[in-house]
Formats: sequence, structure tokens, C-alpha cells
Amino acid sequence: MKRCLLLLVSSVGISAIGGVGVSVVPQMPWGKCVDVWVTLSDVEAETEYRVKLTASYAGCPVGGLVAQSLLTDPVVKGAGRHRLVWDLAQDAPGLIADDFVVTAEVLPFTATDDVFRVIDLSAGPEAASYPSRYSFAAPDLADDTCRTTELWLKRVPAGMFTMGSGTGSAKTIAAHSVKLTKAFYMAIFPTTQKQWERVMGDWPSYFTNETCRAGRPVEQVSFARVRGHGGWYSGNASPGLDTFVGRLREKSGIAGVELPSEAQWEYVCRAGTTGEYYFNGMAVQVRNYARTANWDGTSTDDRNQDLTKGTAKVGSYPANPWGFYDFYGNVCQFVPDGAKQNSWKGLTFGTDLTEDPRWAFADDESVVFSGIRRGTSWSEVPGTVSSSCRRWTQFLNSDGSAHSGDSAYGFRICVNAE
Repeated sequence: MKRCLLLLVSSVGISAIGGVGVSVVPQMPWGKCVDVWVTLSDVEAETEYRVKLTASYAGCPVGGLVAQSLLTDPVVKGAGRHRLVWDLAQDAPGLIADDFVVTAEVLPFTATDDVFRVIDLSAGPEAASYPSRYSFAAPDLADDTCRTTELWLKRVPAGMFTMGSGTGSAKTIAAHSVKLTKAFYMAIFPTTQKQWERVMGDWPSYFTNETCRAGRPVEQVSFARVRGHGGWYSGNASPGLDTFVGRLREKSGIAGVELPSEAQWEYVCRAGTTGEYYFNGMAVQVRNYARTANWDGTSTDDRNQDLTKGTAKVGSYPANPWGFYDFYGNVCQFVPDGAKQNSWKGLTFGTDLTEDPRWAFADDESVVFSGIRRGTSWSEVPGTVSSSCRRWTQFLNSDGSAHSGDSAYGFRICVNAE
């Protein structure tokens, strides 16, 4: 094994706060990882701070070596010592240096900052575990790895926003203030067919063209296989190990793996915007995002359809202001929030500020429950596109069995950060 020789040097980095101290300790004299202890003082107790680490040494890249393979969350909160673990051998294999200096850049974290959690699915469905890392670098969209064998999630800070619409649409809810009190990570794309295969081992989607299916969103999967429906509407049910969420939670060791709540979904979809769309809505843009084959009167009955119709490769269209893709078009997305069957907007928050809302009913096995899906799909007309559009989706049949999937329905993953 190649070894890393480090000279322990402390350095105070760029900071927007009162005091920062940095110390660097190898986990063992010739280890591949180093512990970077960052001590903060004079900070706001509830403010999150992004800690960006950069190393300098003889022969290092211009601007220094920026840490991209962190094994601990690089966003911290509160005064005191915070431990970050840097997998240095991953970022600089074979490095030997006797003049190694680490600088910590500490700034308040915002939703536009690039802080990612990456789960490695490459070992496939038989793997005992899926390792994960943190990164400051956005994925290279020219490389399909981020769509296929890795799952990229971006950190979103806690915050407030206006959920719903004041337009009176039957497919939304009344505008009201919502506060999300905890930070979370959300997948930048809907889950793809290849990511599903790497976890679940099969290819269930309607669009089967092997030349382009890997980066398309997975669809035609039931909520039962995605998360599991037994008791989910009480808000307390754990996903089974036969579900995507359950397997990912078990093999990644990340207890917070979940589907986003409806409020989390819309908060990220809007990305600080307040209008009908998160872009300046032009007809051609709406048409592109919806990708509906029915727009020109044609259909997509051919399951072997290429990328000219049906679902698109995720990330094909521009991101929203926070760097997330495919909230409009491609596939609608499940959120684990309950709704009575065929109730478009019967559940309302009212006008008061609501913290961390999640639709939930008491356990009542006699009620046929449906769930909520957000966004619009490839098969819908552009007029349905908006940040507040919501639909009910039947998760259980009248006999209590799982409802089958649909070629317009998919999902994206969320991970609690706290």
C-alpha cells in the first residue's frame, strides 16, 4: 500500500466568523485518513457552517488540494471542536509530503453551496455494504457514473418558504407558510433504472431500450417496492428490507435514508422562487420539461423507445437555482404523505406557520389510503407543470394489496442530516 507522510501543521483559514482553529492528526503514522479538528468560537448557535479543507505542499495543484473525499459531514453547527475525517489517499494516492499544511475555509452554509453526499452503489445488489463520502465538487454530468453506479445527494439547509398556490387550482393547496427546522440531503436526480438495479437487482421499468435505459428514471415501481406501505401513513413505519429504501438504509448504514416529505419536495423544487415555475416560464421551456409524447399527437406504445420520446436521461434539462434536476417532467415522484383516496386538496394546513409538516392519519386499516405524488411526467401536457402541482396516487388496493406501478411514476431519495 502506498503511504502518506504528513507534517502536522495547524493553520487558520478564511473565515466569516470570530475565531477558527485547525489541527491535523493522522489516524496512524502511515494511515490513509487524517482527522482535521476545527474549533469554532463566537458563532451563532443555530447557524450551519461549511468547512472547506484545502492542503498545500510542494508540488500540489495550483490553488492547493481541495478535500473531495470526506467521510464525515463537512457542515457543522455550534461552538467547540468538530472532527472531520479526510480520506487523503482517495484524493491524492501515493502522496508523500513533509510540508503538508491544511487550511479551513469556514463560512455560513447556504442552499447554493455545493456540499454533496455520495453513496457508492457500484458493488451491486449482492454487496454487503455501500460506502459513502462527502464532496464539495458537483458531479460531472458528462460522466454517467453519477446517474448509474453512484447516488448523489445535495445538502439543503433548514428554512422557511411559502408552500402551495394562491391560484385556486384543484391540484394544489392554499398558499401557507412552512418552516423546515432540520437540514437534509436530497438526491439531485430521480432514482434511475441502473441505480434501482444496483440495489434491487432487476429492471422493472416500461422503457426497456438497453442502449439508453441506465440513466433514465426508474418507473413502473409500486410504492410497496420503493418504501413499503404497511402502516406508512402513521409516520412511524420502518421500510422493509425488501424495499429500495430499506435496502439502501441497511447497506449504507445511513439510518436517515427516506423519501422526502411533500414539504421537503416542494421546498427544494422551488429553490427560493415563489412563482409558478423555478425558471422564467416560456412555452418552449415548459414543453421541454414536460417532454410529453402526446404534445404532437403521437404516442409511446413502443417499450423499446429511444430518448426522443418518453422519459429522458436524468439531468438532460437545466437545473433549478439550487442545482437539482427533473422536478418538472420525466416522472412524477412519490412522497410518503397520506391522503384519502381521490382527495385532491382535502388536507389543508390553514394559514398559520407550520413546522416540519407531514400528512399523517391515525392507524386505521379500514380506510383505503392513497398517497401523494409531486411533479409532472413525460406523458402529461405542459399545462400541468408547476411547483405546487400535486396529485393523489393509490398505494393500496381495496383488498389491502399493493397497487401496481406506472410508467409515469418514480421517486427520489432524501437523507436526514441531523
